[in-house]
Amino acid sequence: MEFKLRLIPAAIAAMMLAACGGSGSGSTESSKVLAVDGYLTGSKVTCDTNSDWMASADETQAVESIAVLGEYVFTPACTDRLMLTSGGTDTGLNFVGVIRGPAGAKVLSPLTTLVADGASEANIVRALSLVAGTQLLETNPAAVDGSALVHPDLMKKTLAVQQLLQKVAETLAGLVPTTDVNPVYSEVAAAYAKYINDYSPVLVSGAAFDEAQINALLEAALVQIAANPSDVATAISGAGGATNLAGVMSPALKSQLDAYLAAPDANALKAVTQDYQADKNIATTVKQA
Repeated sequence: MEFKLRLIPAAIAAMMLAACGGSGSGSTESSKVLAVDGYLTGSKVTCDTNSDWMASADETQAVESIAVLGEYVFTPACTDRLMLTSGGTDTGLNFVGVIRGPAGAKVLSPLTTLVADGASEANIVRALSLVAGTQLLETNPAAVDGSALVHPDLMKKTLAVQQLLQKVAETLAGLVPTTDVNPVYSEVAAAYAKYINDYSPVLVSGAAFDEAQINALLEAALVQIAANPSDVATAISGAGGATNLAGVMSPALKSQLDAYLAAPDANALKAVTQDYQADKNIATTVKQA
C-alpha cells in the first residue's frame, strides 16, 4: 500500500478528476481512476461493461500510469462500473480483496466498494464519523501536501475498513481450505454495505471504534453470508454460528482498527498497515479453535 509522500501536481490532479468520456461510442477520450488502499500498483482494473462484477475478455482493461502512482487509464473512456479484480501490491504486500466503484468514480478504495454494493455515501460517512459531505468517490485518501496527509482521518479509516474486510474474509476462507479469499471478501463487503444502509450504525466513537457496534456489524454480516448454502456457510455453523464467531473476532479487530486511528503521522500509519495486514493471528486462532 505504497502511499508515498509526494504532492500530485495540480494539473495532473485536475485531469484525474475530469468527467468520463463516452465508452462504447467510439470516443477516443480517456478516463482515469486512482486505486487507493494506499496507492495500488501492478493491479488489473476493469471497466465492467456487462455489470456482472467479473472481468471478461471483451471488457476494457486500464493501463497503469507511469507518471502518477496508483492511477489507471481507460482509452476509450469508461462510463460503466469499475473494479480492481486481481493483482497489485501495497506497502510491499500483495493486495487482498476486490475493490469496486460505481460508474463515474474517480477513486477506487475499500470505501467505494461499499458504495458499489449499495451503501449510500452519507451512511458510510456517518458510520465512520467522517466530516459530513465527504465525497468518497472523488476524494483521494492518500493525497499529501509535502510530507503530510491532506485527509489523514479519511486515510486512516479507509485502511481500517480494509482491515475489517480483509481479516474477516481471510478468517472465513481459512475455515474452508479450498476457498479463494477474494469471493469471500466480496460477500463480506456486500453484507457490510447492507447493514450500514439498513441500520445507519456509528462504528467510530471519538478516537476509537465501538466494539459493540463492530460486533453487531460482524454478526449481521455472518448471518447474511450463512443464509446462502455454501462451504463458507457450513464453516460458520461449524464454528458455533454467527453470534459466537463475531464474539470471538470483534475484540481483536477492535484493537487493530484503533491502532490505525492512533497513528500520529503517515510513516506510523504505513508501519501499522504493514504489521496488521500481514498479521494472520485472527484467522489462525479461529481455525485452531
